Amino acid sequence: NGGHDGDADVEKKINKTIDWLSVSLPDRYNPKKSLERFTKINNRRLYYLTKLTISPDSDYETIRNSSKELFTRLQDSKVVNSVEDESSYPINDIFQTFKILIYRASLNFYNRSNISSLLKLSKNSKYSKIAQELVDNVSTITPAAFKNQIQDLVKLIKDSVPGVGESKVNTLRALFHIFHKMKDYLDDDDSEFFDKILDFASKGTPLEAKFAVKLISLSKHEDALSVQLFDSIYPFDGDSEYFTSHLAVLSQLFLTQHSIVEEKANEITPFLIKNVLLTNEVVGKESDPVWISDEELEKGNDLNLSAKLLALRIFTNRLRSLSEADEESDNSVSSIAEHVLKLLISLIGNGGEIVSSKSGAYPTPRHYQTRLRLDAGLNLLKLAKIPRY
Repeated sequence: NGGHDGDADVEKKINKTIDWLSVSLPDRYNPKKSLERFTKINNRRLYYLTKLTISPDSDYETIRNSSKELFTRLQDSKVVNSVEDESSYPINDIFQTFKILIYRASLNFYNRSNISSLLKLSKNSKYSKIAQELVDNVSTITPAAFKNQIQDLVKLIKDSVPGVGESKVNTLRALFHIFHKMKDYLDDDDSEFFDKILDFASKGTPLEAKFAVKLISLSKHEDALSVQLFDSIYPFDGDSEYFTSHLAVLSQLFLTQHSIVEEKANEITPFLIKNVLLTNEVVGKESDPVWISDEELEKGNDLNLSAKLLALRIFTNRLRSLSEADEESDNSVSSIAEHVLKLLISLIGNGGEIVSSKSGAYPTPRHYQTRLRLDAGLNLLKLAKIPRY
């Protein structure tokens, strides 16, 4: 904060940042000119206070006191108009501009002071669900806020047993967001943690399994862990209580460790079509609902439908992973893509029904059909973004 002494590169970066910030601020406070005045003031204390208010390392008291002092100083005409050879500037404009910026950027609600309390509540049976949702929300918006609480989250997973108590999907998701942004905080040699992650992948709910695989993908031991995981779930056991979770693992592995699962893809594809998509454990009735929500599926209320949706995702993720394959395999990829696209289009065109009317599994329940049609469309849109398809 000693000024940029006419450095063209620094000045260009400052102007670009000011332009970017100004777009989202109310015009009535002249945000661009207010931000430019702030840089011209070049006050070391103002910079320090701003840094404290938006730092993920600050607790609530620090944020409150820093922002209070910052606002007080920005309402002081001696500070705002301390720039030599510059005309006086409307104090209210710069004050209101920074008030909006600080309220948007500072961690008033999510900060070091309440993260530990949230983690404690996540262990309480009465508040665990909402507490875990908040933990997930915080980790998505500002993962750095967990910098001092990572070990508590890791311990929460280590002390958990897949399938027992509240789902830990939000905690697993939170850890993924945190380690994805701050990889240095992931202890790759914590065998106890990764053994538990493998347990969640093979014995957790489908969503827990998904984020367990995503966590494994961040480890420097990803290859070995992924092979160990795949060997533990394949060949598939369609009667296993964890079958749907194993499909979720496979769906994610096609994105994170394509080479491991691709060699078995020609066995997996017909298995999924025959044993998942073209069969119904429950035949449709007139009294069937029209729709089933994501929340109900996440609770495991219809694992048969979840398996069908995951089968479509597996086919789609396989194509996504093959999209970067070399040109020599182009004919093979085109053939695979043709069959998958035909399946998705058929589901959309037939309203979600692909089971033969001559089959004993016909008709597919109505709420299955609506979800299958929707997911077929969503998967088709994902593939439409890839030029190769």
